[in-house]
Amino acid sequence: MDRNRFEVSFFLRLTYIEFKILQQHQNRPESTIPDSEWKLCRVCGDKATGYHFNAMTCEGCKGFFRRSVKAGKKFACAYSKKCEISRSNRRSCSSCRWDKCIGSGMKKECIMSDSAIKEKRKVIEKNKVRRAVQQQPVMEKHEVELVKSVVEAYYEAFIHLPPFKFRILRRQQSLEKFPWVSDCILENDTMNQLLFRLLSPPSKPRSVIKIATNSGQIADAKFSRIDEEIGSRFNNHYNSLKSALLEDYLQIFDFSTRMQIFERINAVDQNILLRDCLLEIFVLKMNTRFDPEDNSFEHMDNRFRLKADSFLTKKIIDEYLDFHQKLQRLDLSKEENAFLFALCLFSDDRRNLYDSEIIEEMQHQLAVSFENIYKCKFKDDVRPQLIPTLITIITNLRQLKISLIHQSFKLDQENSSQSDSSLSGSLSSSPR
Repeated sequence: MDRNRFEVSFFLRLTYIEFKILQQHQNRPESTIPDSEWKLCRVCGDKATGYHFNAMTCEGCKGFFRRSVKAGKKFACAYSKKCEISRSNRRSCSSCRWDKCIGSGMKKECIMSDSAIKEKRKVIEKNKVRRAVQQQPVMEKHEVELVKSVVEAYYEAFIHLPPFKFRILRRQQSLEKFPWVSDCILENDTMNQLLFRLLSPPSKPRSVIKIATNSGQIADAKFSRIDEEIGSRFNNHYNSLKSALLEDYLQIFDFSTRMQIFERINAVDQNILLRDCLLEIFVLKMNTRFDPEDNSFEHMDNRFRLKADSFLTKKIIDEYLDFHQKLQRLDLSKEENAFLFALCLFSDDRRNLYDSEIIEEMQHQLAVSFENIYKCKFKDDVRPQLIPTLITIITNLRQLKISLIHQSFKLDQENSSQSDSSLSGSLSSSPR
């Protein structure tokens, strides 16, 4: 008997202590409760997550109260509304749980309608935009001048072309100011061959065996005349292509020399930067002439498609077209293209640079300046992660360039081995 009395007394004392702890938690504000203490739900005694609808509750009771109010539910208790609500049995009687929610201080007025929630979300979005505007970087004068110089150079070199006689004058001025430009063009034989093959120059097959005479009769074709005609057309195409490539080169040189920042680089590094970026910027220029619908390109007023051969394998063509497809999907503006061209030019990782630190500093200034001004001027259309996206494009462009150059070297080695075989054969057959 004494033992039972002791157990009852101990249980009552323990229950009283728990009640006091709960009462203390409920009476003091949430901000004064240390994070290490357990916050209890006033409805079921589970771990509370904060004040919901004017009462300290758990997520379960919060959701129950919100769903009940929105659905307009009415509950009835089968046990005279005397059910005990705890964490383990809170789903047993919705009526008593509802009454305890109301009794703990939860208010229907705190639950917002769907329209009110939409309005609140709009206010939150407006506040985000306002904070973003307030936190926008300040445009420095030197940043504005730097970006303006790059964009104007792009427009003057590639978009707003002057009359032909002024372009000739500009070309002569560039060659006089930078005489190594002509040497750079003449020395890049490997790059020229790469571009010729990318533009798919015509071959010289013998496809005609019979021809029709003036009298309507069929006669044997004279292959010498056919070869002369095909060779003449090929040479004309080759010369036109060479002139067009020279014009593209000079546009790239013109774009580079129009930027004030380019003048801070010594002549040796200028030569290296231009030589290494020619193929990359040419590929970027070709993207403006690319039709993603049929994978065709436009050059010299002609539209063509790449065809696989001994040099341009299907793997390389697929890689080349995949790059252009991805770049087209970005739908870059002219200003973004100008910045992309400048990033290709000012690459501090080119080999044999004399002063790579200055070029690295220029590249950093370009990235920071363009990003700051872009955020300030294009608030409603800011591309997320613009700079990383453009850097990824350059990385993919470098990989494409490496693939093309490796294939070119492979072809040169094959031609060299064939020439050596022919030479050794002729030497062995010659009389001694």
